[in-house]
Parts: sequence; structure tokens; C-alpha cells
Amino acid sequence: MDIAIANGIIAKKGGWYAINGTNVAQGLVNLKAYLEKNKEVYETIKAKVKDIVSNEQKENEAIDEEIDAEKMTDDEIASKVNEENNVESGEV
Repeated sequence: MDIAIANGIIAKKGGWYAINGTNVAQGLVNLKAYLEKNKEVYETIKAKVKDIVSNEQKENEAIDEEIDAEKMTDDEIASKVNEENNVESGEV
């Protein structure tokens, strides 16, 4: 739920929690109860959170690759690019 709240999927207004602009529960315990009773809403939120987490993982992987590239020699980078593009050494 923290990810859903942090990314605006669920809005927190004081003690109230809102989904799509509609207050659905006052307090976290009631929000959990609401989502347990409204499985379709829960599944929609869950899918959105999975997308966010997946995108964050992809971004982190890209950053990790950039960091690794900074440590690599030009030949190592060229080899990796060729490998990813299925290009044999010496081909243009």
C-alpha cells in the first residue's frame, strides 16, 4: 500500500484514503477492509503497483549498466554492444 500511496494510486487526505477521487475509508485498517471486500479494485491497484515496481527495476538495471560501463574499457563496451546486438566481431 505504501507504493500505491506514494505514487498517487491511493490518495491520503488526513485520515481518509481515496481511490479515483472518492473517499473509500478512514484509517488504514478500514482501507484494508475495503480492499478485501472490493477485490476488483484491489486487483487494479495491485497491477498498477506491479507496473511501477517493474519499471523501477528496469530503471535500476539501466543505471547499473551505466555504472558498469563507466568501469569498462572501450573494447569491453564495444564487445558488450556487439553481443547484445548479435553482431560478430569484425562485422559492421
